[in-house]
Amino acid sequence: MAAWLKVGGTFLVEAFVPDFSAYRDGQNVRVRRLDMDSVWLEAAVHDPVAQRLEFQRVRITEEGMKLVPLPLRYAWPAEIDLMAQVAGLAWKYRWGWWGKSPFTGDSRMHVSVYEKVG
Repeated sequence: MAAWLKVGGTFLVEAFVPDFSAYRDGQNVRVRRLDMDSVWLEAAVHDPVAQRLEFQRVRITEEGMKLVPLPLRYAWPAEIDLMAQVAGLAWKYRWGWWGKSPFTGDSRMHVSVYEKVG
């Protein structure tokens, strides 16, 4: 992105902040939706060394079962800041939500703005 910006141009990143408080032994299973016609489950495995989450979303309906996998690698805000710095961007603002609420240790997402530096 930095290559496309002029000096002083900005770039915004919205990202989640992982919450592992519900994980036991690196795993978590939860019900995402439950009604009389369907059940949606989400199972996840966390690898903290690789900073990876592997989700399997299971949708069970009258028509059958559907698996929706979602593997991802997460990055902490400080890691994103470093990637931006290496690319020639400087961190400018960070909020804990779109309404510009403060970013705190309890924030589950962040909106971060970076500026191209000369």
